[in-house]
Amino acid sequence: MKHKLFALLAAGLMLTMTGCSLAREPAAGNNAESGDGDRFVGVYVVRDGRDAILDRTNWVDYGSVAADTEWGQIDVPRQILVAEYEEEDRSYTFPGLEGFELFAVTTYEDGVPCTSSFNSMGDGSVHVTATDAGNSYELSGTVYYGAPLDDPDYDPWEDDRVWHMYKVFQMEDGTVYLDGSGDACNGGAGGVTVTQTETRTATANGEEEEVYTKAAVRLEYVERLISLTVRQYDADGRLLQSEELPVEGELPAVNWLPEAAWCVVEELRGEEGKRTAYDRPAEGEEPVFHQVVLLDDEGLGYGAGIQFE
Repeated sequence: MKHKLFALLAAGLMLTMTGCSLAREPAAGNNAESGDGDRFVGVYVVRDGRDAILDRTNWVDYGSVAADTEWGQIDVPRQILVAEYEEEDRSYTFPGLEGFELFAVTTYEDGVPCTSSFNSMGDGSVHVTATDAGNSYELSGTVYYGAPLDDPDYDPWEDDRVWHMYKVFQMEDGTVYLDGSGDACNGGAGGVTVTQTETRTATANGEEEEVYTKAAVRLEYVERLISLTVRQYDADGRLLQSEELPVEGELPAVNWLPEAAWCVVEELRGEEGKRTAYDRPAEGEEPVFHQVVLLDDEGLGYGAGIQFE
């Protein structure tokens, strides 16, 4: 199952300067780690067994790389996995490889560039800065994980699975792909941040400029949610209703009671509880939306939200 984490954040592109037209169209770089003209745009995070072998059924040849051997340097065919864009979900998928998106791609319409972010992680942000010196792309997100449903004695330190932070690239024609390069680590008990960067030189409008891209992924261990409760109160603080919500799947909307003035959302994980209070919005104000991290059967986190109506 492909995890659509924190869907509201997937469209959360934040520009440090107004207007996507500020980004310049780059030409081929002379120090890119990818193919000629291909730009590092972020990462695709996959968890797999330590000794797992990538299924390359859907991979295709794309140029070659130089490899040093005992017979000298030879060119070895380079393989890539091309992403497929899903219009309905507004997301990219890599056939045969399930994971979490964190990248920003640039498209051009009538010569005007625009950057779109794709982020299926939590706490995500994408900052794009355009200056005379060049363009800067800084991306960050959090992957949450915990104990599998069928393993009550799960110890994250004994989990030998590996998080692969595969680098994602974009060709000049807009094609998005990964080539299997990138960092990898064991999450352990969480709190680990893996950062990958690239600085490349490009030519725009006859002038050289630097394109800087940074992608930072935090691995965060969370306890499985035991209970999720919404309590509504009147203006005098009297409890009007206590409603238990499911702790898996999609969460139902919560209707404000006519007399309710505020509410509290209580999350209980293990022996720890978290309470968040919200005032009832006035007419015309944004409705209350509470986001919570849930775990699927395998222990991978996904975002769910409580919409107050």
